Amino acid sequence: MLFRLLTLGTVVAVVVCIAVLLCLPRHGVAALSGIAGLASGWLTVGIAVKKRGRPLKAVFWQVCVLSILVLAWDCGMGWRGWSLNYALPILYTCTMLAMAVIARLLHLRSPDYLLYLLLNILLGLIPLVLLLRGVLRAVYPAVICAAVSVIFLAILILFEGPALKDELLRRLHL
Repeated sequence: MLFRLLTLGTVVAVVVCIAVLLCLPRHGVAALSGIAGLASGWLTVGIAVKKRGRPLKAVFWQVCVLSILVLAWDCGMGWRGWSLNYALPILYTCTMLAMAVIARLLHLRSPDYLLYLLLNILLGLIPLVLLLRGVLRAVYPAVICAAVSVIFLAILILFEGPALKDELLRRLHL
């Protein structure tokens, strides 16, 4: 029933957006943005449903898709840089914290979360690289994201070092 209601709400919203686009052509960009927002929402919900058996894999897929979506939205809105300056560092920081909480709450074994957490840590270092290259204007989000990434990397190495090494050897066939 919930799925049907959400689908109906989406259909109604798309019809309203198309009606606005047809009646007010000058405001068509806003209507197209509404449709793109609905498509983005359904894409993220679809990934969550498809990957629900492995929650941290689902979270990692979500962060990858959301990264692309926020960059696309920023580009589509005339590129103001908010995606690189704020959205991505906040997204990566929150995702690292969420992964740690999910792993603890679900009592996951090390092999079930180490690789996804490590990949997210590496994503969390991207804002620092962009900051050092002079691409970013906002310093604090990038520095906080990088600091959280380094702290999580230290925790992984110090507390899960052998398991991390074994997992990397197993996954990368070294």
